[in-house]
Amino acid sequence: MKKWMRKDNFISLAIMLIVIVGLLAISQISPRKFYPYEGDENLQVVFMGDSNMAYAFDSDSLPDMLAGAGGYTVFNVAVGGSAAARINTVGNPERGEDLFGFHHLTKIAITQDYQSVVALETEANGEMIGRIACITDIDWSKMDYIVLSYGLNDYTVGIPASGEDALDETTYSGALRAGIQRLQEISDATIILSSITYTAHSDEAGSAYDGYEKDFGGGTIDAYRDAAAQVASEFENVIFMDALAEMEIDFTNYETYLLDSMHFNRAGREKYLECLMTVLEKEQE
Repeated sequence: MKKWMRKDNFISLAIMLIVIVGLLAISQISPRKFYPYEGDENLQVVFMGDSNMAYAFDSDSLPDMLAGAGGYTVFNVAVGGSAAARINTVGNPERGEDLFGFHHLTKIAITQDYQSVVALETEANGEMIGRIACITDIDWSKMDYIVLSYGLNDYTVGIPASGEDALDETTYSGALRAGIQRLQEISDATIILSSITYTAHSDEAGSAYDGYEKDFGGGTIDAYRDAAAQVASEFENVIFMDALAEMEIDFTNYETYLLDSMHFNRAGREKYLECLMTVLEKEQE
């Protein structure tokens, strides 16, 4: 009898461990984390952007860090490799990263037709599965802030910073304008439009330069910053955050804040979060 009891206990323990492991696995791809101070009084914030918003790299992601500060319920639909503009210009976007680009996310947000991203679940990685669950869970009418941080992929792919047609979504500024217009049809949230952030590069010969010098075909990083500032100035309830200037990262100190040529390390994310918190706190005064 005792042997059977021990076997039953072992089986029960094994089942419990399996359940715990399963819950931990689910938590890793959860569309959002729940923090101790979450409640009805929390401000609702959506992050839309590229890898600097999307991923943790060496610790918590930027959205996680904001949520961890308390007072904010955070939704993160940023995906690495995504851009503001429509990179795939032939037909519908094909890559998952393009489907999570600003131009496409705002289109499916306004129509509530999420089939294009839900279809990615069969081949998406854990991070993207979390984003798919999140985008379908957002009630845009209840959001207080939307943080937009695009530009790095637009820049490195050579998407024009601006063009003749103000709403041309194959340009960076055109995609921002059109997307913001769509967001403002479904949400009264304050939009925080962040500039592109600093980049540093080197060529095959070993010569070093940065984004203020390098033009991949669409302009230098300050051209993208200026384009975003112009777009923000054209809308009510849109605040421009000049992260490029305010973070004070340059060729002399970028290794302190970047893991590589453009992705934030922990210190870089903390620096960006300081800029963002300054904007948020000022808005709440």
